Amino acid sequence: TRFGYLVQNLKFPVRFYKKYNGFLGILSMKDGELYFCSKSSNSGEHVEYFKNIFYRTYNENQIAAIKERFSKEDITMVFEVIDPINDPHIIKYDSQDLILLDMIYNTIDFKKVKYEHLKAFGDRNDIKVKELCYEVNNIQDFLTLNGEVQKDDFKYNGEYIEGFVVEDIEGFMFKYKLHYYTT
Repeated sequence: TRFGYLVQNLKFPVRFYKKYNGFLGILSMKDGELYFCSKSSNSGEHVEYFKNIFYRTYNENQIAAIKERFSKEDITMVFEVIDPINDPHIIKYDSQDLILLDMIYNTIDFKKVKYEHLKAFGDRNDIKVKELCYEVNNIQDFLTLNGEVQKDDFKYNGEYIEGFVVEDIEGFMFKYKLHYYTT
């Protein structure tokens, strides 16, 4: 992810998604039941935090929609779990929350549901989905945006955030940590 490599190798368009400041929650189905994981494990306190927030956040209809999606496609859902009570981070949040980051197909080759379909699923079921912040179509626009987000006083929509997850059209991804977060 060195800058010179990015300039030479990014394939456009490139999207910048808001990077949330929590921990990873991984959800799938196993033997007809929801299967919760976090931090490469299916047990431990972070799995319990994720599971508890999941059942407090989503109602019966939302959970049914998630289970239905699992029954139609062999996927795993990936969430950012925001838990300022049990797992506080640099970016302050007022309450526990879940953000659906991606739906990844359970295949050897990495493939995920397109953002537009992810967003549509979220909109239909009142499930928060990662926010698309910027899309740039060429290297010049990328360089201009890079200059903006690297400023010491940069805020996204008036607030300090951790940064961005950047993804090019071929699925190459990297994280962009902002000045506020890294200092």
